[in-house]
Amino acid sequence: AEQVAVAIRTKLAEDDPAAFNAVLAHSQHQLGYYHSQLGQYGEAMRAAQVAVAIQTKLAEDDPAAFNADLAHSQHDLGISFSELGQYEEAVRAAQVAVAIRTKLAEDDPAAFNADLALSQDWLGFHHSQLGQHEEATRAAQAAVDIWAKLAHEDLDTFGEYLANARDNLDEYLSKHRLYEDER
Repeated sequence: AEQVAVAIRTKLAEDDPAAFNAVLAHSQHQLGYYHSQLGQYGEAMRAAQVAVAIQTKLAEDDPAAFNADLAHSQHDLGISFSELGQYEEAVRAAQVAVAIRTKLAEDDPAAFNADLALSQDWLGFHHSQLGQHEEATRAAQAAVDIWAKLAHEDLDTFGEYLANARDNLDEYLSKHRLYEDER
């Protein structure tokens, strides 16, 4: 069904991009999500790339309206790259998501800190997959710091995220120490 929506919205966006590019980008993002849930990571990546391309143009014209969506799509694109074993591309996409979400969280922490922590978590994972233990540790520590603040305010909602982030940090620290010992 989402593929049909994408086809229709693609045609509408060709005829009137100002009116339909945002909904087309959203449909592409959703299509990528559905493909990802089905384990179809190549298709998920392609849909996310289209969403990112459209949202990048939209965010250039109106960052306040589209940066959050662009960051979400970049985040998901990084995960798709990771699932395909393309970790360098995953790092790049995650870095963009973190940069955008950092700015959003500075302006509205209540709305965007959890998203920022999630992107920092994934950035750490992508770095870890490349053997970049120091970078992984740095990103994981940033995630832990944010989750800790959120969990302090609402343990029921954010406690499990904090626990997972601490586990990730411990893993990256351990790998970093092993790497340093081998040098």
